[in-house]
Amino acid sequence: MAILERRTDRGPVLRYEFSQTVTLLGRSSDCEVVVEDSRVSRHHAEIAKCDGEFILSDLRSSNGTFLWTFANQVNPSFVVTCS
Repeated sequence: MAILERRTDRGPVLRYEFSQTVTLLGRSSDCEVVVEDSRVSRHHAEIAKCDGEFILSDLRSSNGTFLWTFANQVNPSFVVTCS
């Protein structure tokens, strides 16, 4: 299982837990993780499970996809290893 936390300037931290093979993120209601933000594309990114790791991939979104690491560095292509 992987955990995704979405932090915003206003409001609570949103937490999503998932274990599907592929999880779709975006504004569209057919996404598993719906992000209501005008900067997010309808189908913005996906998280795919592969050999015990979760890989975040941008789906040619207009504004790109970035993930904050625990070291507070932005890394656009980051593999999250899960225990």
